[in-house]
Amino acid sequence: MLAQNHPMKATFVIATNNRKNEVLSTIVQTKELIKSDYNNYEIIIVDNASTDGSADAIKSTFNDVIVIKNQKNTGVSSRNLGFEKAKGKYLIMLDDDSNIEFGLEKALTFMDQNSKIGVLALNVINGPYTSALWQDGQESVGFIGCGAIIRREVYKKIGGLAEWISFGTEEWEYGLRVTDADYEVRFFAGCHVNHRASMINRSTKRNRVNISKYELAIVYKHFSYRKWNYMFRVI
Repeated sequence: MLAQNHPMKATFVIATNNRKNEVLSTIVQTKELIKSDYNNYEIIIVDNASTDGSADAIKSTFNDVIVIKNQKNTGVSSRNLGFEKAKGKYLIMLDDDSNIEFGLEKALTFMDQNSKIGVLALNVINGPYTSALWQDGQESVGFIGCGAIIRREVYKKIGGLAEWISFGTEEWEYGLRVTDADYEVRFFAGCHVNHRASMINRSTKRNRVNISKYELAIVYKHFSYRKWNYMFRVI
């Protein structure tokens, strides 16, 4: 048990829905990543009402992984259940089909050295959305949710992901609140995330509809200056 004045280094928070094989693979690769310093980390899986036996498979295979069973699929905001239970100084967001390949320690050290960083966007190297065009260290508003680190004190200050967003653009909305709270969102190129992008529960049409809908809602909610101009640009 770590002393109170030395909190756990970080908590992995992963939400899943009916992707049993993918989430099991992510857990294996995550445990391999942190094996040399395992006691300073924890893994929390939020199971979004899966019907494929995901929760039971995780519990029977990994007795040291915390599983939170969500009674219904609440989408991306279900991660908040994991954030609330987490003990780590940092909250590491992964998808059930993404994993950090290398660079985690460097990323956490970078956050330790830069206390104004509220969210560190990691280098997502593949999948439907990547950070290929981002510059190392650049300040941003958004990040890619399958690979990012949130400072726990920021979560405690501004809360979790917006519960009115089911899927898509939640990173942008959260990034706006982070910057409003006088923290920064920055990109760290040295920590690589492999997004395997499972096709289970993934629809390009659904993604586009959700993103358009929520982009409009975010502009309406957060922008006062030239609000209608920005909404027209989204349309």
